[in-house]
Amino acid sequence: MAIGSELFGYVPGINPEEGGEQGGLLGYAKEGTLFLDEIPALPSELQARLLGAIEQRAFRPLGSASFQPFGARVLAATNQDLESVLRDGSLRKDLYYRLNVISICVPPLRERKRDISLLACHILKRLCSNNLQNSATEVPVLSRDAMEVLMGHEWPGNVRELENCLERVVASGYDQVVHAKDISLDHRLSILDPKLHSKDQIVPLKELERHAILRAVSANDGDKMTAARLLGIGKTTLYRKLDRYRDSQL
Repeated sequence: MAIGSELFGYVPGINPEEGGEQGGLLGYAKEGTLFLDEIPALPSELQARLLGAIEQRAFRPLGSASFQPFGARVLAATNQDLESVLRDGSLRKDLYYRLNVISICVPPLRERKRDISLLACHILKRLCSNNLQNSATEVPVLSRDAMEVLMGHEWPGNVRELENCLERVVASGYDQVVHAKDISLDHRLSILDPKLHSKDQIVPLKELERHAILRAVSANDGDKMTAARLLGIGKTTLYRKLDRYRDSQL
C-alpha cells in the first residue's frame, strides 16, 4: 500500500499510521510533470491504475469514491532492458505503449566515455557540498592517473556506479587531488566480455587496443609500469598512447 498511497494519495482512515488525508504524487503534479523512475518495479495492479489515470486524465485516491483531475505529463525511465521486462511481464505492454510516445535511449556509460570527466566533476561537486564530515571547502581534482582509471572501467552499473565510486572517495576522506590509489572499483569486467557488446557489433582493432590499454591501467590502479609489462609494450609506448587517448577526449 505504501507505493500506492505515495502515488495516488489516500483519504482519512485508510492509513491509520499516517492519520489524515494525503495528496499523493499524481495530485501534487497538477498540470506539471510527473517523473517515475524504474517503472517496471511498480506492481502490476498499480501500473494498471496509472494507465487508467493517464487515459482518463483522472484518478481516485485510495479509499475514495470520487475522482480527481490529472493533467500532468508523465515521464518514465528504467535502466533495464525493455524487451526483457516486457517479455517477463514486469512492465505491462499496454502501459508501455501508452507511455512510449517519445522514446529517448541513453547509451550505456561505456559507450560515451567522453561524458565521464564532466559527470565525475559534477558528481564530486554535489557530493562535497553535501558532505558535512569533511572540512575541505574545495572540490577535489581528479589527477591524470585517476581519470585514466575511470576511463578504463566499463561501468556496467552506468552513472549510478560512477556516483557510488566517487561517493566512496568522499566518504573515506579526500585530499585536494584524487589519485588512482584513492579510487576503488567493484565488479571489474573485461572489455572482451561478449556481454558488453551486441552479437552483431564488430569492434575496430584500434578501439580494442584502446580499451585493452585503458583496462590494464584501470585494473592496476594506475600503475603504468605494471600495465605496460602485462600488455607486453614499452612504458614510452604506453605513455604516448595514453596521451593520444586523452587528447581525443578534449
